[in-house]
Amino acid sequence: MIVKDILSFGGLEDAQIVAGVDGINNKVTSATVLEVAEEKIKTWVFKNQLYITSFYAIMQDIEMQKIVISALSEKKASGLVICHIDLFIKEIHPDIIKLCNKLKFPLIVANTKRTYVEILNPIVLKLMGNLDSQYDAVVNMQNKLIEPELFTAIK
Repeated sequence: MIVKDILSFGGLEDAQIVAGVDGINNKVTSATVLEVAEEKIKTWVFKNQLYITSFYAIMQDIEMQKIVISALSEKKASGLVICHIDLFIKEIHPDIIKLCNKLKFPLIVANTKRTYVEILNPIVLKLMGNLDSQYDAVVNMQNKLIEPELFTAIK
């Protein structure tokens, strides 16, 4: 899956890519929430992982936002989804947009009403091959195996 794909379903189908559109074909192999906002994140950032945040901890610190985005880009993260615009961050600072464009690092703004779960779950399920259908298949198989045993035990 690529960044462009995640914008076509689930909690990001009404999101907007506001910068770094040249990275829209970045691969996405996982997704997680990012709330630790400091340069040390480089030690645990995964390549091809999409990060979701409100930037709450650094909403007033544009320089730290730039440091975090640079660290994510350097480690080849897929992109960054900003949630709850208007709630915490009133707008994306022009320097952040400029940096993401320069780095070709996708910056996506989610619909303010979307929760992290509404964004993460569809992506994770899609990455794992739609576990809902796999789960249903497993339950059906268990029922077929268990059902004869129950009827035998009742007789």
